[in-house]
Amino acid sequence: MADPKEEKKTVKRSKLRTIKMNPTGFAVDVWKATDIDDLSKCFEKRYGKNKEYYKDTINYDCCMTISSKQKSELKGKTRIVVVILHDKPHIVVHELFHALFHLSNVSGAEIKYKSQEWGASMIERLYKKAQKNKRYREYDYE
Repeated sequence: MADPKEEKKTVKRSKLRTIKMNPTGFAVDVWKATDIDDLSKCFEKRYGKNKEYYKDTINYDCCMTISSKQKSELKGKTRIVVVILHDKPHIVVHELFHALFHLSNVSGAEIKYKSQEWGASMIERLYKKAQKNKRYREYDYE
């Protein structure tokens, strides 16, 4: 039997699902992660800043808008990013609500009483797609 002190820590790789937000032309990257070091390496490849920057910037269960660098995988595109550690419906909905406001900000579509159906439809679409775990892929940052 192996000595537990000598066993290497197994890191669960970060998983990504990109959700296109038609008809806006924008997309939301939803990450499911358990390790900040692994996630920061993924962010470095996908969005372009140094992994140390992301270690200091990203949190679990958060939402942000990132303008990627030209030399990144996204080649300068703006992306709304949601990071989920606690995969519980109320937390997912909370972060997707933030994503809706980020989408409103980058697309120019206002969220008002008279446009609430647009917002409700976007939240519904995001939630349905974010819950489909088979659609996430392990992200290879190497």
